[in-house]
Amino acid sequence: FSQCAFWGEVLPRVLGDISPSDLNRYRVMKRRTQRPWLHPVMGRLFRTGQWRREGQAYVAIMERLCAEACMLAGADVAIDSSKAPVHIASQLTLGDAESQVLHLVRDPRAVAWSMQRRRARPDGQGGTREMPRAEFQAAATLWVRENMAAAKLADVTDNYQLVQYEELVANPAATLTPVLAAFGVEASALSFISGGTARMDRAGHAIAGN
Repeated sequence: FSQCAFWGEVLPRVLGDISPSDLNRYRVMKRRTQRPWLHPVMGRLFRTGQWRREGQAYVAIMERLCAEACMLAGADVAIDSSKAPVHIASQLTLGDAESQVLHLVRDPRAVAWSMQRRRARPDGQGGTREMPRAEFQAAATLWVRENMAAAKLADVTDNYQLVQYEELVANPAATLTPVLAAFGVEASALSFISGGTARMDRAGHAIAGN
């Protein structure tokens, strides 16, 4: 990440000459938006006191980051693939940017199986780091908790869509067409998809995730 020319240009526009203390403050804000015990009160997140002030500052940074990334990439839409529902709720509750929520749900049996596997992290150092693993009970708890919280995002915004992973795999173009329509994007933008194959001929700028 530190050697990426794209993000190396975006970050100074957003953060400038950031001090170590400011950087640590942003890290604390980020951790607060991802604490699992906050899920039951997601609708009331950041409404009062220090939580609201820090939440507003954090969301402002995220919105500037997405705006500058879009400007540099010549893009109209930025995709935040964060999986923490509270993080997303903070953007919806305190942010000003137009947002759409896509809740992608996969069969829990497939998720539990996947979380047993040993896999090298794509962003690891020389492939020595592994993706997090979880036993079946922990995987089931995580699946239920995260998806129940993500479903509650529909109470925070009208711009919420639920998509089944299996439907996406079976017919990606048809499944993604209404998703794009929410942004006013024509289905012709999916011309890179043919049947079950997507031809990705342009590099993206993802920091982490899949």
